[in-house]
Amino acid sequence: MYPYGIASERDVPEFLVTYTRDMALSPEDPGAILDRYFVPDFVYCNDGIEIDRQRMEAEIHTFGQLAADGRIQRIDQLSRQHPSAHPHGR
Repeated sequence: MYPYGIASERDVPEFLVTYTRDMALSPEDPGAILDRYFVPDFVYCNDGIEIDRQRMEAEIHTFGQLAADGRIQRIDQLSRQHPSAHPHGR
């Protein structure tokens, strides 16, 4: 894999691990992390709803709960509109 890019389908698992790790655990600014992995005008589409870069920085929050043996028991992903994401009420 070239730095933070996907050259083939074999790079997808590494992208999913490193991007998720960086967004969840890094003290780095989320915008800098998005810059590393995505082009500036990317669109993330979830259930037909397009989430652009500004909304991605402000809205997506993932929480997890582990079972006693350390395996994932539950994951909740929430989307909440931050007031600055759409100043015109969209």
